[in-house]
Amino acid sequence: MKPLSSKRLMRIEKKKKKMAALVEIAKLNASDSNNKVLDISKDELGIESLQALKEPSPKRLRTDSDFNEDRSDEAKLQDKHNEDRKDEKTVVPATPSGKPKLSGEEYLKLKKALRERSNMLRIQPKLWLRDIGTAASLTVNVENRVPLFLSDIQHLIMYSIIGCHTPYNPARWCQLDKFNRLQNTCVLVVENLSMYDYLTNESLFPFTTSNFATKLEFLNPEGYSANFIQDLIMVPITSSQMRKYISIHGSLEKAVDNTDSLFDLVKNVFPLDKETKYNSNEKLPEKDKFSRVHLMLSGWQMVEENYPLPIKGLMERKYSDYVLTKDVYKDVTSSSPMYGLDCEMCMTTSGDLELTRVSIVDEQHRTFYDKLVKPDNRITDYLTRFSGITAKMMKTTTTKLKDVQNDIRDILPPDAILVGQSLSGDLHALKMFHPYVIDTSVIYNLTGERGR
Repeated sequence: MKPLSSKRLMRIEKKKKKMAALVEIAKLNASDSNNKVLDISKDELGIESLQALKEPSPKRLRTDSDFNEDRSDEAKLQDKHNEDRKDEKTVVPATPSGKPKLSGEEYLKLKKALRERSNMLRIQPKLWLRDIGTAASLTVNVENRVPLFLSDIQHLIMYSIIGCHTPYNPARWCQLDKFNRLQNTCVLVVENLSMYDYLTNESLFPFTTSNFATKLEFLNPEGYSANFIQDLIMVPITSSQMRKYISIHGSLEKAVDNTDSLFDLVKNVFPLDKETKYNSNEKLPEKDKFSRVHLMLSGWQMVEENYPLPIKGLMERKYSDYVLTKDVYKDVTSSSPMYGLDCEMCMTTSGDLELTRVSIVDEQHRTFYDKLVKPDNRITDYLTRFSGITAKMMKTTTTKLKDVQNDIRDILPPDAILVGQSLSGDLHALKMFHPYVIDTSVIYNLTGERGR
């Protein structure tokens, strides 16, 4: 037989010590139990009676009366002991894990209470935020926060009232479970109270702070020349309703235009020339199979993709040093020129990426504009493998960001369509607003997932 190792012998010794300790604990528990019974006996019967119970009398034939008399004393002692135990607090024995061990009626009561609580939680309405909703939360930093639209709030209100029968559900930014269990839907609008007023005086709103865990920011319709009441009350027509109006409007494009006119962020926040109007029947360029206008991002897509927009409130807070690419824009058409835009950035002492190069090409792949830009702060990392920028290239560069902004404002047509991959980052690097954008990261994404 193979001899045991030293570690094995040590483990065996430890187990022996543990078993010996358990035996000692069991003996002490038994001794305490016996002492408790003896104490009760001494108090009730006295020492003499206890000795009589412990020392039997000399042997003789016991009569029925003797047996009943002895049994009566024992029964009295047991009854008294049981009454004392009833008066004491019930001690629930614990399992080795430390959890109370229940049995019988107590276990059934607890099980019933847990089942009732589980059923109540299962049928209780609950609001879940999706990624877009979470991005609008007041807990998110101001620089990273993306506000919702009032139409998003409208969709939630309609869903809470009529559920699946609503023409628009709030699935874009949230999920409402068990809407049919809601007892009331209350909408309270406090006029002339801004988000800044609320946040700076939050201690004056103890009820909202303690009862509403979800606090979100949404864009004030006044910021894009709309009306609060109209945006909240008016519901855009659906696709099925749209088909009914095709005969009235003459074409599907006109019907869509009429629907979108209820909420067109781009046309409302950018200064447009009122004299130019988009004509859906306009002849397409020779190489185009459909209108390039259909590839442009809508207003809510630009917000979702974090494009800079000249919305009142955001301009003063986040985009104070941003400028428009044009003072006045023309309405975009199927023949509006397209320009490919790409910017390169380097890391500076500010801790952020700053613009170091901007390149623009036209539809014929000719260079329309190409300039190196000297950042306001000293470059700490050229990120050459990504940007292609080197210290030698930047050595004689004197062009500043403001010079580039002025150049683009001068040479870019008022109906130009900018094309590129994730252009939001390029426009933020340029610190410029532009209304007409085709983002290849969006138009080629067929999965519906933003991360792919």
